[in-house]
Amino acid sequence: MVDPNQILTERNAEVERIKGYVDLTPEARDRRIAEATERANREYTEAREAEKQEREARLKNSERAVFNVVDDATASPAERA
Repeated sequence: MVDPNQILTERNAEVERIKGYVDLTPEARDRRIAEATERANREYTEAREAEKQEREARLKNSERAVFNVVDDATASPAERA
């Protein structure tokens, strides 16, 4: 799994590299920065969503283990209660 904070760190480094390109026009530099930021934001959102899903799965597994929760479509109403 990708660390969301690492994505932001890499984006910041890439933006700094792009700012250092003296042969680019300001418009080209801004466009590249916008592209890098957009890509990083998309990756960050995906990584955060993956973390959330993993956290929810761990919680569900923990609840099952601790409380012996039956979360099965075939479980009877008594088992679910």
